[in-house]
Amino acid sequence: LEVLDLCTGSGAIAVSLGYYDSRIKVTATDISPAALKTAKKNAGGYNLNINFQEGDLWEAIGYNEKKQKGKKQFDMICSNPPYIPSDVIPGLMREVKDHEPMLALDGGQDGMDLYRRMAAIRNQEDADDLLDEIIDRYGDPPKGVMNLVEIALLRANARKVGITEIRQKGPEVLFTLHNLN
Repeated sequence: LEVLDLCTGSGAIAVSLGYYDSRIKVTATDISPAALKTAKKNAGGYNLNINFQEGDLWEAIGYNEKKQKGKKQFDMICSNPPYIPSDVIPGLMREVKDHEPMLALDGGQDGMDLYRRMAAIRNQEDADDLLDEIIDRYGDPPKGVMNLVEIALLRANARKVGITEIRQKGPEVLFTLHNLN
């Protein structure tokens, strides 16, 4: 199973996947060299199958967004990109706004900038459908964005990664994995 972790940041998703099952090959990307350094440090000592790549979203893996052509295919794509609206950041807790890199927080005017770019990879119709579903289900973005995108990604890839059940409980997205061993 090959997984792409876009906007890996500290590497929490990539390291967790690699630790869960050594057969999972993870490509973890980030635009920030400092974030990748932290992610590599967090993966250190675990002997995980993670390839770290620096670049802006898809370019890190050689994908051309404009031509929609790339060199690599993945079984699953996951991400926890910046999703906080720019004007909300000054009101965040000091522990967050004063210590997290702005690049890791700022999702643009409505918090959806990176989601639009990721969703547009397939085609504009898919991106519009995803945003419409977010608005219909949760109201104006970015409320509930993380849950909806997680659910969409899990449902799209459920069989490939061994997910047998997906459910939402309040703000949490819960899923059940069957034993991959």
